[in-house]
Amino acid sequence: MSHDLTASWTRVGRDRPCLVCGRVDWCLRASDDGASICARVAAGATRQVTAAGWLHHHRQIEAWPRSAWLSVKVSLAKPRSDLESLASEFREAVDPGHLAGVASRLGLSASSLKRLGIGWCKQSSAWAFPMTDVTGSVRGIRLRTWKGKKFAIRGGREGLFIPSGLESDGTLLIAEGPTDTAALLDLGFSAIGRPSCHGGSDLLVDLVRRYRPDEVVIVSDNDKPGPDGSRPGQDGALALAMRLVSYVARLRLITPPYQVKDARAWLRSNATHESVLQVIDVAERFRVRAHAFSIPRRTEGGTHG
Repeated sequence: MSHDLTASWTRVGRDRPCLVCGRVDWCLRASDDGASICARVAAGATRQVTAAGWLHHHRQIEAWPRSAWLSVKVSLAKPRSDLESLASEFREAVDPGHLAGVASRLGLSASSLKRLGIGWCKQSSAWAFPMTDVTGSVRGIRLRTWKGKKFAIRGGREGLFIPSGLESDGTLLIAEGPTDTAALLDLGFSAIGRPSCHGGSDLLVDLVRRYRPDEVVIVSDNDKPGPDGSRPGQDGALALAMRLVSYVARLRLITPPYQVKDARAWLRSNATHESVLQVIDVAERFRVRAHAFSIPRRTEGGTHG
């Protein structure tokens, strides 16, 4: 029996996490749980479904007809036209006291969050971060509750988290998500964020071609291997490096030190601009070779600032 892609595909959530990566945002599940479209894990997938992610079958089914693939592409691409005004409305709704509170809770500065256009969505009781293209046009809006649940405004598309006042030369760091980007800004770097560990690649190519930074550093999460041995954050960083290497003069990949999960945790572990620079300086420059390139793993004896 064939699986009908025109049947309901729903975004994952806390009550229905992704059957592939276990996360609660961005991925899709078929209504009968016969398949998933995971935005993070490519290993074991049947194929890639546009920018939505990778299709994973959870039971033996027949090949899906081309008409069904076209229908899922259409269902995933219904952009709304009011995202610019909505992002502006959310920014104006921010209470300075509440912003100071969430900044303290996240271990970030209010100024870095404001550079990323943070807003407040009263309807969802969540903080809002606009996702834009390289010209600054809003493509989507990421929401984050006080408890850390992440989702997005319906009808939006993935985009980049680009801070105001971004320097167009020198070294540019690429993080995953708005709060990791804010952490790198607080550490004194020029930084932007991608929407997920496998998202935003085309937009990032456009951005480095426009900004022409002297060097790009991809900062991946120091994630633990999954049941299949994959590391979504580092696998996504490697895939992005393969896309960008032809467009930048110098490219490096780094992860935080041992037992430090991501850029925000790195900042909270008393990292400094200088200590992060040391990690960048010793990282091998990325080059495409005949053999597979892997991100160096830090050992338990690694140090950080």
